[in-house]
Amino acid sequence: MEPTTVTTLVMIALAASVFALTIRAYFGSWEPQVRRPHPVPIHSEAEIQAAVEQMRRGIEAYERGERPL
Repeated sequence: MEPTTVTTLVMIALAASVFALTIRAYFGSWEPQVRRPHPVPIHSEAEIQAAVEQMRRGIEAYERGERPL
């Protein structure tokens, strides 16, 4: 079975499009953008201190061999 003219033209068009995408990827200008999905929540000093104290109690309970609440 021999390739037809239509098949040849489709193959040439495909090769040309892949070549064009390659050239665009190599020589195109692009700038990286930082993506941050969600803004970082700002906690008050009291919330931070409470969380630190809770963590310390948990560590102390773990070191004593107790089960955390």
